Amino acid sequence: AEQGRIKEAIRDAVAEVNQEILGSSGAVTEFSNMGTTVVLAQFRFDRVYVAGIGDSLAYRLREGRLEQLTKDHSLADALLDAGTITVDELATHKFKNVLYLYLGSKDARSGPEEVRVLDVRPGDRLLLASDGLTGVVSDKDLAHILGSVDDPQRAAIMLKDLALANDSKDNVTCLIIHAVAHQDSATGASKEEEAGDRS
Repeated sequence: AEQGRIKEAIRDAVAEVNQEILGSSGAVTEFSNMGTTVVLAQFRFDRVYVAGIGDSLAYRLREGRLEQLTKDHSLADALLDAGTITVDELATHKFKNVLYLYLGSKDARSGPEEVRVLDVRPGDRLLLASDGLTGVVSDKDLAHILGSVDDPQRAAIMLKDLALANDSKDNVTCLIIHAVAHQDSATGASKEEEAGDRS
């Protein structure tokens, strides 16, 4: 029951932001066709609720394995899912930066399509990032930096610097969260440390 309420609250909050963007887009000429992306992680005890709209993504590194937690809503990724293009064609496809779902679109009026509920274990490392980072830094490099750098702020700066060195043409924003063992034996919950960087 609580999981359902939290998922509904996340959907409602994102839907409300979407409605505000749509309203501004229709009311102010310079805001017409305005849009953005969102990726979020809401921690509650030993669970994390993860959702996204657009091409900002969430990842989890657990025991050396990197997993993409949210869906990329670009047209190129939709073509990949449909089998129309190959993984090799994805990165350079002309529709890689064209979104079919984003905040500010009528299709996002109900909030995220999916809110995932995942367990949190000490040692987990989460990355929330814009496509200015994930579009130019390989999963191998993401996993290496997330796994080898114990200071989340330093890891965020290293990822941002790598994206810029790889000639990112888009906003580079990332937030890294480390789940660490919690001292409160009453709840058994994990505690999170977070740090981010933006360019």
